[in-house]
Order: sequence, then structure tokens, then C-alpha cells
Amino acid sequence: MKKIVSLVLTAAMVLSTGKISAFAATQTELTSVNGDVNAQYVPGDHTATYSLDITWGAMQFDYNVNEAWNTQSHKWEPNDPAWSVKNDSNTVTVKNNSSVAVDAVFSFANKDEYNTVSGSFACTSQEFTANKLSMEIAAEDTAATEHIVTFMPSGSIPSSVENYTNVGTITITLSEPQE
Repeated sequence: MKKIVSLVLTAAMVLSTGKISAFAATQTELTSVNGDVNAQYVPGDHTATYSLDITWGAMQFDYNVNEAWNTQSHKWEPNDPAWSVKNDSNTVTVKNNSSVAVDAVFSFANKDEYNTVSGSFACTSQEFTANKLSMEIAAEDTAATEHIVTFMPSGSIPSSVENYTNVGTITITLSEPQE
């Protein structure tokens, strides 16, 4: 009984689907059919890969107010204040391991309450001009060049700053060189 119901349902489904097409071709002998295969070489999409090693020193500075005894007023007076740094903690080391050249622009912004503090950057690399370090791609199978940029504050801070206090921020803006 199940077979009869299955056949009836199958026939009903086939007839209800509408037009059924069948194609046939008559051949007198068996043969081979060929289909072409096409290919092309596509070089890799060398999307820029950015990889830089940036190592920061402690960025801790002392504002030394050298006082001298004034023999006329008989009191200690400030004499040539100066900034100093211990153990080269004022360095930023930068290496470009990217697949493209990279520019690194260094800037310093003081905090509002320390608006008398400014600073400057220096680097012995010939690629450093106007606070911008231009780093090329390292030659294949070689180590990237290490660039050391130093920062030195200038200006003054109030005598109330007795412990290391954040007086500003150094920002390094990275970009691809503009032609």
C-alpha cells in the first residue's frame, strides 16, 4: 500500500511542476569532449605592512636651580637654572621594520598648568630634520637602522613640583612619506 501511495504522490508532484524538458542527441559513435582550462599568474597584493620598534626612555628630568650667595643682599638667589637628565633616560629609539618607508614626526605639548615648559628634539641621523625622522625600508636580509632621538625640556617649573610630575606629552606621528 505504501508503494502505491508513494507512486501516486510522485506522479502528482511531477505533473504539478509544469513543463518538463528532456534533451537528447543521437550519436553514431562515442567520442571525447574537450574543455579548455585558462589560468594567469597574479602577483601578490603587497599591501603595506607597518612594523616599528619604538623604545622610550624614562623621560625623567631634573630642573636644577643653582643658587648663589649674593654678597650684597646676603641671601641665596637663583643663578642659571638648568635641566638635567640621568642615564640617557631622555631618548626614544625608533626602528622601521615596515615594508614601506615611514616618516616619524616628533612633537611636545605641555600641560596647561606647566605652560612655561617647552622642549626640543635632536638626532644624529642625517634623516632627521625639523623634528621629522625619515626612515627608509631596510635592505633585504639586514637589520633595520636604529635611530635615537633625544628630547630636552626648556623653560621652568614652579618650586612646588618636588616629585616627578607629568608636565607634558611627546607625540610621534607616523605616516608614509609624501612625494
